[in-house]
Amino acid sequence: MLVSAYDSQSSRQIAGSITVRAVGRAAHRSHLAETRVIDVGGGWHTGTWRVDLRRLADRARVTALALRTQPGERQLSDHDWSEIVRGMADRIGLGDRPWVAVRTNPTTLTLLTDATNGPLRTEAARAYARTPAVTSRTTPTHPPPASATPTAAADPGTAGTANPEAPPNGVAQLSFAVPPTAAPGAAAGSPAHQPGGAPIHGAGTRPHTR
Repeated sequence: MLVSAYDSQSSRQIAGSITVRAVGRAAHRSHLAETRVIDVGGGWHTGTWRVDLRRLADRARVTALALRTQPGERQLSDHDWSEIVRGMADRIGLGDRPWVAVRTNPTTLTLLTDATNGPLRTEAARAYARTPAVTSRTTPTHPPPASATPTAAADPGTAGTANPEAPPNGVAQLSFAVPPTAAPGAAAGSPAHQPGGAPIHGAGTRPHTR
């Protein structure tokens, strides 16, 4: 499982998008809604979290953390995601603040909360993701043959990157994919999509001749 933190500006954009797009828990019984609320806590409630989150975003006091299963891992149910979030809540700093967990696509969950006490503890979330409480849920019951196991390069969110857990750039990367505004031919691993990434030596240059 990958864990990535969003910066302040991206967190605000994501919060704004989710308050508009996310379907409430009572409305997604058919499980057809892609962006849907999985759980709320810390004082927020299913009927009012949208208003509370919008207020935080308006005051630039929202922070977001994304959790994503990797290729080859089992696709988690809403119940699995809820159990994982509640299991890591105290470790990552959710225990003393309000939060909402929203499933943004079949493989990704986004946690949004009050940023007054700082960002959530990303490393603690990554450590929890390696515990049996999570791996027992993400490990396939019948692992695919070795020849059929996807490689890291098959994942558009991690292909060609030195650090596959680098934070996404914004709302367009809720699914850790290349944003639609990317220049034609740009790869997810290009410097334009790696915050602070260094240029790739030799890329796009002509051979040196005397």
